[in-house]
Amino acid sequence: MDLTWTAYPDIDLSAAGVCEAIRAAGVKTQMSGQEFQVSDLAAAQAAVAAHDPVAVLRGVAVAATEAQYDGVIAAGFAYQGKLFQIDDGSRQDMAAIGAMALGSIRDPDGSPWSAGFYWIAADNSEVPMSAAEAYAFTFAAGAYVSSCILYCRALKNHILAAGTADAVAAVDVAAGWPASQ
Repeated sequence: MDLTWTAYPDIDLSAAGVCEAIRAAGVKTQMSGQEFQVSDLAAAQAAVAAHDPVAVLRGVAVAATEAQYDGVIAAGFAYQGKLFQIDDGSRQDMAAIGAMALGSIRDPDGSPWSAGFYWIAADNSEVPMSAAEAYAFTFAAGAYVSSCILYCRALKNHILAAGTADAVAAVDVAAGWPASQ
């Protein structure tokens, strides 16, 4: 019979004795690269809570931080009074257009820019852009997303370093996120 594994990345495996506590509870575990998986999530959570309740709180706070990041990205990017999508696909498109715009700026004869180019805003309006405007837009969007990623990582590091339940609870995962224009 095949065992169905449930991914549980929020367990802090570096905490002393966590893996051993989970296995001692009779939960089968598996490591695959950076992913830790357990056969029984509830039993694993109970074992971690009994061994290190702060580890459970850290896991919940890290998950809340990741959800907050997802919400910030889903909310979009405001630029020059317009809202733009910055989901994964949009960011890939922005990277391509940014490279094309830079090529056109550096070599306008060899890489001419379309006079009719526009980017579609979140409200489906067409926003005309020159090569220089497109480059500035894609650069600003990239800088914004990068700052959100780094802030998310800093929050998670702060949470994982928290040694007490009060210290974990003191981390406000909704505050301090970078603002787009």
